[in-house]
Amino acid sequence: MFKIPIYHNTIMSSHIRTQTGKTRDDETKKILHLPLSSSRTLELKEKHRAGGQGALNARESRELLLGGNVAHQEKVVASGTTPKARYNKIVAKEADYLVVACSDARNQTLDSEEDADKLVGLQIRVAGNVIPKSGVSRDEIKEAAEGLREGGLVLITAHINCGAVAEHVKWEHGGCCDTGSGPLNKLLEAVKGENPKENALAQLEHLKTIVGDDKSVAAVLYDWEAGTYEILTPEPSELVEILTSKWEMAHKRADDGTLGERLSATQKPHAIVIGSNDMPFSVDTVFDSEQNAIFSTTGSSGGLDNYDEASILYAVEHLGVQHIAFVAPENDSNSAMFDKWEADIRSMGAVAEKLDSGALKITRFGYDLSNGACKDTQMAA
Repeated sequence: MFKIPIYHNTIMSSHIRTQTGKTRDDETKKILHLPLSSSRTLELKEKHRAGGQGALNARESRELLLGGNVAHQEKVVASGTTPKARYNKIVAKEADYLVVACSDARNQTLDSEEDADKLVGLQIRVAGNVIPKSGVSRDEIKEAAEGLREGGLVLITAHINCGAVAEHVKWEHGGCCDTGSGPLNKLLEAVKGENPKENALAQLEHLKTIVGDDKSVAAVLYDWEAGTYEILTPEPSELVEILTSKWEMAHKRADDGTLGERLSATQKPHAIVIGSNDMPFSVDTVFDSEQNAIFSTTGSSGGLDNYDEASILYAVEHLGVQHIAFVAPENDSNSAMFDKWEADIRSMGAVAEKLDSGALKITRFGYDLSNGACKDTQMAA
């Protein structure tokens, strides 16, 4: 019987060649899929849906991510292209758009394998969809915007019931007192306004100061109860209309009649996923995650900053997350970058304590640009 280690979930099928150059028939494909069966993935999804915060432990969370990644690989095959094709467009500065979205787990997946290399977008996740005035996150956004094609779009996607905005309002009305957390102080200072719409428009003004005149900028507000996107920018570009229409249709397809109700409840992600800023697909797509499943932020070779750390602290301390996953395209520099991310995370006292006690675990994934497979290179014992 053929087997693959659970740590390496590379998909095999009758029309995909193995490392030896041979092909497998459909019966072998079934055997190979046993360690990450669709029934087990569905079982874990249902357990996560039905349970409260912390419903999945770290190993179950990792297993669900790997099971979702198998579905991603299958969709990549069906698309007729590879993640490498999208990645090459990004590297060649031919991407069409950049989305700056909140880390909130209830946000929608904003890309798909169906996009292939026809509509290529980048995503940066940062708490409160803020555009910092300094730091790693600001540099990431500026660099990503500069890497778009001429006429490309930078789009802030805000959402209703934003926790970062709600906390900012309470903090501001309470006299802007020190929270006792440096990262949280920085985040609350960066968020603006009394509601998500006001914050999005304020962040848009910050965005305009770092994006060149050869790009367009806009902001939208996602209402997950209605499944709609309100365009906040007068005379938006055609691409804004195309993207928001596409996302609204995707929301409608995903809605089983309970989606709005489920999303209006509290966040309950089973993992924090930190993706590198050069991933060709969003982490939601790479792990085939449904809404309210993963809390995400974006890292770079420069490490994590206060805004990333504020997101991680919130997810670990308030949302009961027991699993942090790193993911980046496979290359020789991944290990050093992941080491930097982990060092930054371990600088947060409360989070470091959970790591040391085993209550929180970290997994490292290398993303194979040839087929979309995530290779699990490490999980702490």
